[in-house]
Amino acid sequence: MAENTYKSNTFKKPEKEKKSKSSKSKSRFNLDFFRDPRFALAFGFFLLITSLYLFTAFLSYLFTGKADQSVVEALWSTNIVESGKEADN
Repeated sequence: MAENTYKSNTFKKPEKEKKSKSSKSKSRFNLDFFRDPRFALAFGFFLLITSLYLFTAFLSYLFTGKADQSVVEALWSTNIVESGKEADN
């Protein structure tokens, strides 16, 4: 007949690992978040979208900058709502 064998508790970690982990948790900032590939991907998309927005804004300024600047300079003599209707950008 087969003999019963009991497994040891695999959920408990050895004392060496507990000590090293407690020293890590005492640090002020946990930088593992920045090493996550998902964070790098999300941050890359954020930078890409921001760069596209800024590129569009600067390109638009090249074509309509003078017209919009005249609206800004006329702000002192006209109402804000009226001058905003004239803006091209």
